[in-house]
Amino acid sequence: MAIEKLSTYRDEVGAYQPNNLVAAIRGQSVDLENLRASESTIRDTDFAETTVDFVKNKVLFEANAAVLSKANKTAKSVLQIVKSTGGPGFSGPRNLLGIG
Repeated sequence: MAIEKLSTYRDEVGAYQPNNLVAAIRGQSVDLENLRASESTIRDTDFAETTVDFVKNKVLFEANAAVLSKANKTAKSVLQIVKSTGGPGFSGPRNLLGIG
């Protein structure tokens, strides 16, 4: 009787162990796949955010350059007008400003 119980117990344990190991291995494989997918999503998100920041900064730089160029052209135009309005007895922009 004891031998039969021992044999039955061995059968149950023997069947239980491989099934548990296979299930654990499959679970680990699924976890690894999920981890890799999460890492890929994070990398894609970081790349997209970096790209948006780059484009935003490029647009801001170009807008600043355009405004600076316009301001320089305007300043030169004003200076040319001031210089060209001088006639006989005109001593330049200082006279025009009342400080000459």
